[in-house]
Amino acid sequence: MEPSERITVRLNSETAAALKILVDRGEFESLSDAVRKAMEDFIAVRLTSEEISKIVSDIDIEDDSSVIGKSDVEAMNRSIREAVTGFVRTKMDEDDSDTQNVEKKKIR
Repeated sequence: MEPSERITVRLNSETAAALKILVDRGEFESLSDAVRKAMEDFIAVRLTSEEISKIVSDIDIEDDSSVIGKSDVEAMNRSIREAVTGFVRTKMDEDDSDTQNVEKKKIR
């Protein structure tokens, strides 16, 4: 399981009820999953590809040999960086596509 931080969020009762409906419909396993996905989507829209890339390049899984070996840590770091690189490339492609669509509208 990847390292995580616990953050407490207060929601108004309407928002909490809406999230519970999504969980009850099976769209999410839990309220935490629903909030996590909402935050990930929010961040993907608000941060630039460069900012996301910087955050990920600063991530290093600490070597705790009592849990995992050094080669596993290196493999995990590599996998995380590859996954984020793919995400950033996709985000940049979307940004390029949006820019091209705006330019096409200006030409018309």
